[in-house]
Amino acid sequence: MGAIPPSLTTLSVAWIFGRFEAVAITRGSVTGSWTAPEPVKEPGQFGAAVKKAALETGYHGSTVHLVLAHPKLSATHISTPAARGSSLERLLEREAEKEKTFDGPAAWCYQPTPTSKSGPGVLLHLFPAQMLDQLTRAVERSAGLTLVAAVPATAVLHAQILGLQVPLTDAIMVLANTGENSLMLVAQREGPVLLARSVPATWDKNLSGLLADLNRTVLYVNEQFGVELAAIFLFGNGAVEHQAALQAPFEIPVRPSMAEDAPGYWATEVLRVPPALAPNLVSPEQQRAPQRRALLKVVASLTVLLVVGALGVFAWSQFYLRSLRRDIARLEEQRTQLRDRHRELSESFAELLGKRALRAEVIEGRVDPLPVWTLAYLSEVVPPELQLDHFNMSREGELWRLTLEGRLLPTTNTAPDLLLASLVSSLTNRLGQPPLNMQVLSAGAKRQARSTASPATLNVLSRWAQRLNMPVTNLVASGDFRFQVEGRVR
Repeated sequence: MGAIPPSLTTLSVAWIFGRFEAVAITRGSVTGSWTAPEPVKEPGQFGAAVKKAALETGYHGSTVHLVLAHPKLSATHISTPAARGSSLERLLEREAEKEKTFDGPAAWCYQPTPTSKSGPGVLLHLFPAQMLDQLTRAVERSAGLTLVAAVPATAVLHAQILGLQVPLTDAIMVLANTGENSLMLVAQREGPVLLARSVPATWDKNLSGLLADLNRTVLYVNEQFGVELAAIFLFGNGAVEHQAALQAPFEIPVRPSMAEDAPGYWATEVLRVPPALAPNLVSPEQQRAPQRRALLKVVASLTVLLVVGALGVFAWSQFYLRSLRRDIARLEEQRTQLRDRHRELSESFAELLGKRALRAEVIEGRVDPLPVWTLAYLSEVVPPELQLDHFNMSREGELWRLTLEGRLLPTTNTAPDLLLASLVSSLTNRLGQPPLNMQVLSAGAKRQARSTASPATLNVLSRWAQRLNMPVTNLVASGDFRFQVEGRVR
């Protein structure tokens, strides 16, 4: 036997001739089980039983798997030509309508069988479609779940054969006692099923009837498929006690099954059956219903999110629009204020430009006062014995160049050249001191060609000498003694 798929979460229900059992599966593990205390005979009771099972087992999934054994569920062997795909589907649809033993359309599924004497064939399982729809709606309305699988109970018996240690090609029968009816399945260990049927007899209630049906089944398998049964395995309550009674009419070995019909067995083991060996009466559309429902939920959730997002974006845009309008109004007010301020500043700037032009005209056009101050200062520092007859100041970069020329006035000094040198030295010393701080570049005295003063000049000098009480005889003309001073002033 295989294992339950680890990703599977479902409520597995076994409805075996009124016996109702349920097992909750969560991610491949059994998390709860429940058995109905009373038989569930009618389809109208099925929905309530599933709801009760979900509550008792603590199941929180969305799907239901059903393993089914019911008086109206039958299986028949159908010979088919070499049809495949849609052609086979149409053929089986027609055969289902012919082979059904109930009114109304049939829900059907099939399993391939080995080639019989009439050629290729399938084992066709038939169940009233109306009843299956009733069960599906009952599960949805009562429990809010979706029925995604309805597997004939004989698939569980087939799984028992797969676990036996017998040759692969041996045909094995499993006979199961379900309480009111017996299930028979004949299959080979290598996989193909030969026959599946339900008979209204059990070894503890109608042994003779069961033996008759068992004998007919053995003969049918031999005649139809040309194989002899290798063994018969008994499954269910009383298998060991009735082994001898069932062995007596047959030479075929009859043995108890190694499996135990414990509570929850059918509901659990059907999930271990490989999908290829578990025919499903539920249509593919109904099987995909949970995926569609989940997709619809996702789409609905996304739609709600998009609507909420759109409303949020709309609300935000309205808020942002109002905020922008307030900002625009505030900026308009600021623009008006700035325009007025700009006008005021422009007027003030124009006024300042006018004042600046006036200042430049007044200040920059003004003559530097240093030459005037220097000339005034010279009137104080030039010795009275000297006559200044040339004054020149010219700018050289940041400095001023000063040139002074003059002569020694007539004097009674007998050494006028020494007197002139002393006076020039005194003058340069005064010029080199504050406030003028002139840098003396050159200073010199020289004597020009000697000349005799005119009589008029001598008369004037004599009169001045008499006023100053100076001896006239000592007064000499000194116009031939000259001096020159050059320097720089900062």
